[in-house]
Amino acid sequence: HLNYTESEGAPLGNAVLAAMGAKLIKSGEEVKNWLSIKSENEPDQRAYRLYNDYFQLYKRLYEHLKDDFQERYRFVGS
Repeated sequence: HLNYTESEGAPLGNAVLAAMGAKLIKSGEEVKNWLSIKSENEPDQRAYRLYNDYFQLYKRLYEHLKDDFQERYRFVGS
């Protein structure tokens, strides 16, 4: 994961998206030459695995509870 300097900011991102939409830029790869890299981070694999475990649990819980939440809504509204 690359962290870019903040000096470019959102206006540059908006200009890039507009240029891509107008077909003035073929891909985001061309834009990389315009940016300055501030730092590079490696993902924390332990944190990724833990997050993924919790996300899988969330999906199972959601599947088991979604009907109950719909029924609750029928009783009391939003």
